[in-house]
Amino acid sequence: MTTEKRQCDFNSPVCKRCYKPCAAMGGNTSNLSKHLSLAHPDLFKELKDRQVRTKKTSSSQPTISEVLSVTRKYERSSKEAKRLNRAVAEFICMDQIPISVVNKTGFRNLVEQLDKRYEMPRRKYFSEREIPTLYNETRSVLESQLSSQPYFACTTDLWTSRTVDSYMAVTIHFISDSWEMLSWCLGCAAMHSDHTGENIREVLEETVIQTWKLDMTRLSGITTDNASSNIKAFKEKSYHWVPCFGHNLHLAVNKATSLDRVASCLSRLRKTVCAFSRSNIMSRLLKEKQQLLHLPEHKLVHDEPTRWGSTFDMVDRFCEQQQAVCAALAENRNKWCLMPSDTDITTLETVREVLGPLSTFTDALCGEKETTLYSVIPVMWKILSHVQDSETDSVLSHSMKTEIRKDLEMRYSNEQLQILLNSATFFDPRFKNTFVTKEKEVIEVLMQKAATADLSHLSQQMDSTQAEQEEQTGAKKQKQDLGSLLSTIVSERKKKEVEKGDECQAGREYLQMPAADRLKKELHTYKTMEETSATESPLSLWKRHESSLPILSTFAKYYLCIPASSSASGRVFSTSGLICSPLRYRLSSDSVDTLVFLSKNLQLTKELRLSYFNLISSVFLLQNQNLTYVQCRFFFTFCLHNFSCSVPSSVFNKIVFN
Repeated sequence: MTTEKRQCDFNSPVCKRCYKPCAAMGGNTSNLSKHLSLAHPDLFKELKDRQVRTKKTSSSQPTISEVLSVTRKYERSSKEAKRLNRAVAEFICMDQIPISVVNKTGFRNLVEQLDKRYEMPRRKYFSEREIPTLYNETRSVLESQLSSQPYFACTTDLWTSRTVDSYMAVTIHFISDSWEMLSWCLGCAAMHSDHTGENIREVLEETVIQTWKLDMTRLSGITTDNASSNIKAFKEKSYHWVPCFGHNLHLAVNKATSLDRVASCLSRLRKTVCAFSRSNIMSRLLKEKQQLLHLPEHKLVHDEPTRWGSTFDMVDRFCEQQQAVCAALAENRNKWCLMPSDTDITTLETVREVLGPLSTFTDALCGEKETTLYSVIPVMWKILSHVQDSETDSVLSHSMKTEIRKDLEMRYSNEQLQILLNSATFFDPRFKNTFVTKEKEVIEVLMQKAATADLSHLSQQMDSTQAEQEEQTGAKKQKQDLGSLLSTIVSERKKKEVEKGDECQAGREYLQMPAADRLKKELHTYKTMEETSATESPLSLWKRHESSLPILSTFAKYYLCIPASSSASGRVFSTSGLICSPLRYRLSSDSVDTLVFLSKNLQLTKELRLSYFNLISSVFLLQNQNLTYVQCRFFFTFCLHNFSCSVPSSVFNKIVFN
């Protein structure tokens, strides 16, 4: 193979690609560029792009000071470092993360990748400085919420940790001035004594009175489970004790499932479920049978002894997968003993039929963001109507319904408890004429409370409301457009229509009347009001009628804040179980109390601050549109530091309208 040698003229420029000579005059390279653009267009475009990128890079080259500022760490006292330290502390508390995570290599690497200038402190800094500071700030927010000494209710429960340490959780529930249901965790205090009624009462009073400086006369009720120590601590004393609705329903259902025929059938079902949940071979075989029979590929459910709903879920899931389960057991001779009989299947279907309608009521009354005590009587009426005897009931179904009905009627037969439940239902405008069975007794109790209660705050509240309206009227003496004028006229017309039914309730003459006479007039007005839709919240209804029914609205806050279930305390212990994990068994009782308090209350604190800040900023900017940025920024900073969770209306109006 011969190689042809190219003849090059070294007296003129030569192209390195095609070895063709290019004419050039002196040092000018324009002919070379012209040759590249014609003979090699791709190479010419690439060279042009490279020149453009080189120019951009050279023009944006940072200075030495800029390079050093990027690599310099934040100072410990800088705003950025404090903000990031607080974010890490909130992450630890809100997500129940061990504090030692700040020493982990992976987490520190993650934080460094997010912000290279942030140098995260070690574990000791967060445990001794940042988290205690966060606890004090959150505690101050709750103290400001309780500074007005509202009517409140409590729930409490006992719990034993992995290290066999006893804790007592206390939660508080009250209705704010804006008629919002608020629920806070007061703490998870260690209990170093026996779980007797006297000790439980002492720990609760110490938490409420000494730790949080609350007035026990403002306590409207305590909700606990049916433990004998709780009954001795609160029911036998002067407290308004409310049994947990969920626990009552659980005990009543246990009476029905404890029947010999049902109990033996459930015992055999638990063994069958365990055979599939503990064997990989049986689990795979069940899945194959589900695919062949076109059944949902659901696993069997095992029940928990403390939750009757899990027993219903176990029975319901077996009835759904009955064919697949029997087919899987039939292929394994060693499992034939677990094959359910026809009698067992009939029994399980009866259990599902009786307990099915009750499964929705357990979780219906365990919410914390809405009032629930008023719905106990309507829900009880529904449950008792379901467990009434029917002609089509079998013998087993009749026995189960009888056990449930007798147990529930016995647990709600107490006269004081009935008056308390009727009072809460009476203050629900939707059910006051339908489900209240002891109206006379309720009115007598209200008359006694009106005679002994301090209602002086009602006159002060009316004076402050009138003063605020005068300030707003004086501040709004500006030119209004047609839309705002019409909206003002409509609101005034609606207000007059509400107050038209009882004009004597306005002004000084009404306030000078005896409390009993005022209460009678308000009761007459309230009972003549029409019942509204059941989908509307009773708190929103009382918020609209607070000015026309001041005494009844005060009593409404007293009764409606009582929770029907003690599930709030149970949720506290669920959080405590995540915090007291096997890797954190050496946590002290004070550390557990601090971390549980922050985990339950920190998110609510942030939501309160954000909502109040948005409200203040929006109204302030609307009323003061000519302020400079510096003035607005100063006002927002002032509000965040002084009104972090509650803004008194008089102070707020004075700042905004003056």
